[in-house]
Amino acid sequence: MIKKQTLAILIVPLTVGMMLSFAQIIIITPRFAAYGQNESLADTNNIMATTMQAPNATLTATNNSTAIDTFSAEGTIGSLVLTNMTLSPPSNNATNPTTSTPASVLPGKTFVLNAYWQLKVDNGNVTSFVARFTKVHLDATNGHTHEIANFTSSNNNVSIKPNVNGTTLISGISDVALNNATAWSKVTTTKNVNDLSTITISLDPSITSNHFNGQSIYGIVNTLKDKSGNQFINFPSI
Repeated sequence: MIKKQTLAILIVPLTVGMMLSFAQIIIITPRFAAYGQNESLADTNNIMATTMQAPNATLTATNNSTAIDTFSAEGTIGSLVLTNMTLSPPSNNATNPTTSTPASVLPGKTFVLNAYWQLKVDNGNVTSFVARFTKVHLDATNGHTHEIANFTSSNNNVSIKPNVNGTTLISGISDVALNNATAWSKVTTTKNVNDLSTITISLDPSITSNHFNGQSIYGIVNTLKDKSGNQFINFPSI
């Protein structure tokens, strides 16, 4: 009987102590969690602020770019040429669900385009435009190369200048090569440089045998330099 009372006396303080300790953990843990969240949010806000400020700095640096009529630009091409196939919805395969194909997966015959382009303008006149790229199916078949060259501008009465807050439109004709041999000559070619950030290249499908399924070719601007070779716009870098 004495042993049971003694045990009870020992258990009660121990239980109370554990409850108090647990209560402190409950109180302290949210504080640490809140601190961690605030610290994380602060870091995130700093990153967001930096990201938000970068385009403004770029625009400020190029506000006077409309006065420049001699410049060069270059960048990369990263584009797709979609096939005429219709994407099918995922199949309901109860026995082996891993074999179902998501509707978002592109067909293997979709073309991937990747490479390089360069533009040169002297006193508002386009003196050179060249684009070289590889075109290959997603399933790694039918790989071949293209080159857009020998560009002649039709903007003879318009001085080409980089437009930071809009589209720089360049139109004319060019030759399009397939595997290093000219396949189509005097192809109507249109190039749109959007906000000095992206480029859209469109080739007349009726002259190129609809080789690009009537779709444009897309890329980004990596550098813009004045006649002295100085880059006059700051682009984001990784």
